[in-house]
Amino acid sequence: MTTEAFTPSPVHVISGVGPYAVSHPYRQDTLKLAVIDGDGVRTELLPADFTAAPTETETTGTVTLTAAAATTHDGSSLYITRETVPEQGFDGQTSRETGLEAQLDWITQGAQDLAEKFKRAALFPDGDTASHILPPLADRLGKIAAYDATTGKPIAVDELTPGTLTATAYAQTLLLATDAPSFAALLQANLAALAGLSILADKGIHGTGAGALALHDQTAFARTLLDDANAAAARETLAVPMERIGTFSASAAASLAITGFDATKYNDYEVRLRRVLRAEGVSGTTSLLLRTSATGGAPFDSGVSDYNWATMAVNSTTSPTVSAAGDDADGQIILSVAGMPGTGPGISGSIEIFEPGAAEWTQMTWDLAQNRDELATGLRRVSGAGSRMAAGAVTAVQLLLSNGSITCEAELWGRRI
Repeated sequence: MTTEAFTPSPVHVISGVGPYAVSHPYRQDTLKLAVIDGDGVRTELLPADFTAAPTETETTGTVTLTAAAATTHDGSSLYITRETVPEQGFDGQTSRETGLEAQLDWITQGAQDLAEKFKRAALFPDGDTASHILPPLADRLGKIAAYDATTGKPIAVDELTPGTLTATAYAQTLLLATDAPSFAALLQANLAALAGLSILADKGIHGTGAGALALHDQTAFARTLLDDANAAAARETLAVPMERIGTFSASAAASLAITGFDATKYNDYEVRLRRVLRAEGVSGTTSLLLRTSATGGAPFDSGVSDYNWATMAVNSTTSPTVSAAGDDADGQIILSVAGMPGTGPGISGSIEIFEPGAAEWTQMTWDLAQNRDELATGLRRVSGAGSRMAAGAVTAVQLLLSNGSITCEAELWGRRI
């Protein structure tokens, strides 16, 4: 016969006595069986624990376990290997060709078995010239196997201590343990500290130092906040009355639309303005205007009688003067008095919008700081009130100037329901 490349037998899961397939040739008494249980414990079966059929074969065969072995190792993994004993039985010229062929097969199978063992052996890399001979038995008994930090040769040491071998600082602290309890104390200092605590309801655990823990109060309400994934979720839990909905800006634009109104989440809104300016070089008086929309944006209401409004302005002079203006039927709400700067602080302040989601007129008030001229040398405080004179939800507002383009920054805040 010829001996083909070796095909290892598959790993079988023991379920009954078998039979279990052997996928390679074998000679009598050369099969070795071992089992590994769920905990990784390896047990080598005795020849009395199984039978091979046929006793030997040039192709494949099977093994059958005894009932006792099958019961003991039920569910474990079964490994079948071969260990051919190298023998030379050819008798020279007085032997037949078949005897030489059988001897060559025997030698080949032995070489295959040896190669399989080498696959599971600890090997050193190519080019490693260090001596890897183990110390004598007498020097190894009761010792720990290690490698010399300089030569890399196998050595036997009595105990591992800091400086004996190369190790991290943390690993070296563990080497200071003299017995199992001290090792556990070094390895599990936090667990030891935890074991010393009396865990109670509505208490949390925090660190007070290296390997030191303590309890703190943790109410049911506090736990509802701890599971929030972000700031928005935390505000929902805390029911924070005001929440910033969005930021908006315009640079020399015709207008600025402020959107994000949501009647399911907010009752009232505040628009905070910073540095509202007109384009430089624009002639004529300029005022800051506001319009509303019931469609979340364009179009914005601009009918000649859609709004009413009233303002009052106080000048910052040594003899302050007060001026007032208003209209009960206009195409926009005029937020500021005439005289809009193109540089400097411009106009800053806030606009309060009350219940724009209600099926009533939408009312608003405002309080603004307005520089009077291009040189930003004078100041007016402008306050006022206005309304959209139509019942229905307002879902966006628009800021624009009566003359020229607008530059500004704005934030929209919502007051929670």
